[in-house]
Amino acid sequence: MKLLTRLTLTLIALFPLTAGTAQDARDCERDCIIAIVSDYVTALLDHDPTGQPFADNLRATENGVTTEPGRGVWQTISARGGYSQIFVDDGLQDAVFFGAFSEGDDPLLLAIRFRIEDRKITEIENLVSRPDARNGLINRHQLREPNPAFEIPLPPEQRLTRNQLIAYGHAYFDGIQFSSDAGVPMHRECLRRENGVVLLRNQNPQTEPCPAGFQRFNYITSVRDRRVAVVDSEHGLVLMWAFFDVPGNVEVEDRRGGPSDVGGANAVDTRRIPRSLYIAELFRVVEGGIRDIDAVMFNLDLGAKSGWE
Repeated sequence: MKLLTRLTLTLIALFPLTAGTAQDARDCERDCIIAIVSDYVTALLDHDPTGQPFADNLRATENGVTTEPGRGVWQTISARGGYSQIFVDDGLQDAVFFGAFSEGDDPLLLAIRFRIEDRKITEIENLVSRPDARNGLINRHQLREPNPAFEIPLPPEQRLTRNQLIAYGHAYFDGIQFSSDAGVPMHRECLRRENGVVLLRNQNPQTEPCPAGFQRFNYITSVRDRRVAVVDSEHGLVLMWAFFDVPGNVEVEDRRGGPSDVGGANAVDTRRIPRSLYIAELFRVVEGGIRDIDAVMFNLDLGAKSGWE
């Protein structure tokens, strides 16, 4: 067994899980959870949190800072784009919303984690991604509609257990942390989007393996504070939260063989900027490999915390 595979199995036992486990009886099934999340997003766009089913003990954060409903992005969001998707955990207590919006003239992406108990929202974690000097990628996002791949149920005989799906997510994060493809089960038809921009696609899946190229991520020295937000066995999905630490002092080779300014002549080389990438990353696992990846991310100061550790 490869080193990273063994490490991944150990991590499953060590890292705390946010998502709940399935229970025999629920008074709020999948459609009910989706309705609660949808109503919340509508209220967000209306800038009016009143009437939402918030529990008395509600905890809410925005990019790691405690922020009560009605504050923060509630005050600045201006319009909704065509992309929105809701992912519900098998335990029917946890859900995540991904969506594209605008904030004035600027694009805005949201990843929102919910904990719902007895039809009440007890936890809200807002990951708000907007353009800045360290986040220029979002300006090129192509998120126009939901990804239909995430809505395709797998045949029962192809479905993985909860722990198996979580292992795939940790294996991917291991590949990032250790800058190694070893032990990362990528599907040949791999596709990865970061803030709505496709950054990985196998052009020749019939003849070549996925060109994951984890070695180029050596500037990321740690993938920490990993948390599982949603596991959906029926659709082969696992969605995890984490921080990617970039100290900015690691020697890296330019990807294009030219000036070190990823993204254009005047762009900033974010590999050399100290930061912690706050990320919500969704993996779709089919036929023994990670097939599709969607990530919403935003750069915070190096060593930042989410408030949910």
